[in-house]
Amino acid sequence: MDLAGLHRGALIAGRFALEAQVSWGVKGTLLRARDRETGALVALRVLPAEPGAVELGRMEQDLEALRTLGHPGIATPLGHGRLEQGQLFMAAEWVEGESLRHRLARRPLSAGESLEVLRQAATALGQAHRLGVVHRALRPSSLLIEGGGAGAGLGRVRVVDFGMQPAGLSFQTISGSSELVGAMQYMAPEQGRGEQQIGPGADVFALGCVLFECATGQPVFQGNHAMSVLAKILLQEPPRVSELVSHV
Repeated sequence: MDLAGLHRGALIAGRFALEAQVSWGVKGTLLRARDRETGALVALRVLPAEPGAVELGRMEQDLEALRTLGHPGIATPLGHGRLEQGQLFMAAEWVEGESLRHRLARRPLSAGESLEVLRQAATALGQAHRLGVVHRALRPSSLLIEGGGAGAGLGRVRVVDFGMQPAGLSFQTISGSSELVGAMQYMAPEQGRGEQQIGPGADVFALGCVLFECATGQPVFQGNHAMSVLAKILLQEPPRVSELVSHV
């Protein structure tokens, strides 16, 4: 993504002072900035592609609903705007923590920790669903764990990146990149079929995939190419957890 001209200290939307570029991928580019109005750290996600008018309208409605909700398990949206280069960005509170993706790569979760991830994430998502807001792109990297550590329990789970379903994830446009394969592994069948109306069930499906991975240490749907992952989601029954981990 071309972010030429952005450097440390650059002012975005007249409010956010850029501190660093944190990551980039199919969900876009993540920037860390400082809100000059409040002094707080802010996460700026630059979208990888321009959403259509319908998608943009839905995103704006969802973000406003979540901002009003102010749920402790959801990173509070702060607004959105455009860079001088024209790309759309979304701003949310900065959550200092470790993503579930990194936690799983570092060490497996116990059964109790896995259920605690499920409980906290489901509680936050349930509140969003009551407002008609669906995440649509839930995966381990969308769940951040604040605190925790030795003797301190799991920590608080925060859901981030609402409205960040990667553009172009469709049957016709799937590439074979490892990043896209990773994004596909939590996609509900109705999303894979390209259905227009995506409801809370998509998040329930994705959360089930996350719990499966917490319990077994591997994604429920695997493949070397995104197309093979999609085929398994649409056509195959997932394996039973007990087939992979006998004690669960």
